[in-house]
Amino acid sequence: MHENNKRGDIIVVNPDTLKKTFYTPEQMQHILNRERARSDRNGRQFSLMLLEIAPKSTPVPVREIIEKIMRRVRCTDEVGWLSQNCIGIIMPDTSEPGALTVAQYMEQAFNVEIVSRIRVASYPSRESGEESPSRENYSGTID
Repeated sequence: MHENNKRGDIIVVNPDTLKKTFYTPEQMQHILNRERARSDRNGRQFSLMLLEIAPKSTPVPVREIIEKIMRRVRCTDEVGWLSQNCIGIIMPDTSEPGALTVAQYMEQAFNVEIVSRIRVASYPSRESGEESPSRENYSGTID
């Protein structure tokens, strides 16, 4: 098992039970580009969830946050840092309503002192212009 709490490093958490990798920002960008290309080819929607880690003076329990996220995501979802304080979850073949269900779970799993904001965007974005319900407006677009 490899673990490093520096944000941006690859972290494999409890590989015996989770079997998932936590990606760097560069790897996440590559995966996001791949999913956009796949969506452009096959017309299927995917969603991206952003979990903004609250800035605080004491260290954020990174391992606990990652383990909670990894227990909830599917084996097809990709998870990693998008920036120093933002974790992304790329959910292939997931519409915005499906992603909002996961966002509501994440909202319940983390208090606002740990995850200050949760946002969801889908690609291609929906046409209706309706607002999505949420803490801090989950809805967004992937450019």
